[in-house]
Amino acid sequence: MQKIRTNDPKYTVLDGSNRQMQGSRIEMIAQQCMGNTSITEIDLRSNGFDADGLYALVQALKTMPNVAKLNLRGNTCRNEGVEALAEFLKVNKSITELNLNENNLGSPGAKCIADALKVNTTLTFVDLSLNYIDDEGGKAIAEALDANTTLKVLNMSGNEIEDKELRKKCRSRKM
Repeated sequence: MQKIRTNDPKYTVLDGSNRQMQGSRIEMIAQQCMGNTSITEIDLRSNGFDADGLYALVQALKTMPNVAKLNLRGNTCRNEGVEALAEFLKVNKSITELNLNENNLGSPGAKCIADALKVNTTLTFVDLSLNYIDDEGGKAIAEALDANTTLKVLNMSGNEIEDKELRKKCRSRKM
């Protein structure tokens, strides 16, 4: 925490993966990250934090101009948290990789991310696999792909999109 708080230039990767940092712990870390310019990668996968933790993290990200990779796999980042993240991604100019695998986003979360993808110009890799996204959310993502020219890899595997053509369209962004 000291290295984060003091903006240690040698501390570029915040790895808090698999540490059971739920709720207030993520919020405390987010508070320490405010204004940090050294961190370029954040890995908070498999902590089980929810919308409140993600919301706090997004507030920190707004003050962290050099974060390029954000791994939130295996949490419960949905509802207000994913809404805040999507709004942030609409204007963010640094994050190129985003992993939201296994976050129970469902179609409401997919729609939020789709809205962000329509205008985001920096993301090149997004993982939305295993998120219970159905045809409704898949349609929103497919429409976003029509507008987005920078995304190179989109992983949508393991979702609940039944429409064969829609699945194909959501898989079409792999290079």
